[in-house]
Order: sequence, then structure tokens, then C-alpha cells
Amino acid sequence: MSSADSPRASGGSVILPAALDRRRAGMVLTAYGAVGIVLLGLAMAFILGAFDGGRGPLGLDAQRRGLVELLDASNAALIDAETAARDADNGLSSTAAAARDASRFTADLGMTLRSLAASLRLSILGSQPFAGPADDFDRVAGQAAGVAADLDQAAASIALGSEDMASLASDLAALRARIDRVKANVAAIDVTGWRWLAAAIVAWLAIPAALSLWLGLRWWQPALAARLARRPRGPAG
Repeated sequence: MSSADSPRASGGSVILPAALDRRRAGMVLTAYGAVGIVLLGLAMAFILGAFDGGRGPLGLDAQRRGLVELLDASNAALIDAETAARDADNGLSSTAAAARDASRFTADLGMTLRSLAASLRLSILGSQPFAGPADDFDRVAGQAAGVAADLDQAAASIALGSEDMASLASDLAALRARIDRVKANVAAIDVTGWRWLAAAIVAWLAIPAALSLWLGLRWWQPALAARLARRPRGPAG
């Protein structure tokens, strides 16, 4: 290629093809480094929480706090349910005991009435003047025996319900303990360590981007390119 066709820098000096390639490479490296620095800067700002409004990366910290609050509310509800179940167990146990006592009392009353009825069946001169009251006592004694049987059955049913409530209270206590463990594990999660790890990775990736920007600017500088491309001309003619 003749000198007339050769590219020239400002001032009329000739730029060698190698220098042109170097300047083009410098432009590419500069663009690559600048874009990399900008992207990595945005990534660093995101990692350090500049854009998350205290919600953590991808909102994970806010979700963690919400989950802890939900577990706290669930724990409080389970405490109330467990307390209610134990109170019901105590109440049913007392009711069952009272029903058994009433059954025994009614059964004893029936036996006493039967004994009294038997003692009233006296025969005086071939007649039983107290036969009517004795029959009434027998009838009441039979009713008392029926009431005692019903009270025994009711006491057994109430005792079974008391056992169910006690079992429910124990299950609620076990579930509450599991929720406490889950809440402790969730509350112990800390994203700060992951933030610093991600920040270190971004800083490490920023090194080649910064080097590319620095080298690209050195190769792309017009004065430096002209100085590298300048060469002496031969005699004219």
C-alpha cells in the first residue's frame, strides 16, 4: 500500500496497521471493562442492600422475618389450645369423679330403701299395714339403681373424654416444641455471611474488568497511538 493510501493520524503522521488493530482492541477492552465495572457495581450495590429496602436479597430476609412472626403466632395459638385442653381435662376428670361418687351414693340409697321396704313388710294379725309404703320404697329403690347405672355409664364416658383431652394436650405440647425448634432454626439464618461472600466474588470479578479498562484506555489514547505509529518518511520522488 502506498503512502498516499496509508491511514494518517491527526497532524499528518501515518498510522501503522498494527497500531490501528491495537487501537481497535483498546476500544473493545475499554467498552468491556467499562460495562463490566458498571454491571459489577450494580451487583455490589444489590448485594449490599442498596435497593432491597431492608428486605434482604430477593426479599429473603423479609420472608424470614414474616415466617418467624407466623411461627410465633402459631406457637401462641398452640399454647392457648393446650391450656384449654388441659383445663377441659381437669374439668372432665372432676366431673367423672363427681359422677362416680353420685353413682355410689345413689346405689347405696337404693340398697337402703330396699332394706327399709323389707323391714316395713310386717305381718300383724295376718295383715301388712305398711305394705303400701314398702312398695313405694321398692319402686324408688329400683329407680335409684337405674340412676346409679346411668351415672356409672356417664362417668365412664366422661373419663374417656378426659383421656382424649389429655392426649390432645400432649400432642399440642409436642407440636409446639417442634414449632419452637423450627422457629429457632429459621431465626438463626443470617444472610450477612452470604452477602460478604457474594461481595468478595464480585470484587474478584471486578479485577479483570478494571484491568481491561485500564489497558484499553492506554491502547485507545490517541496521543499514545500516534506516538507508537509514527515512523520517519523516505525522501520524496
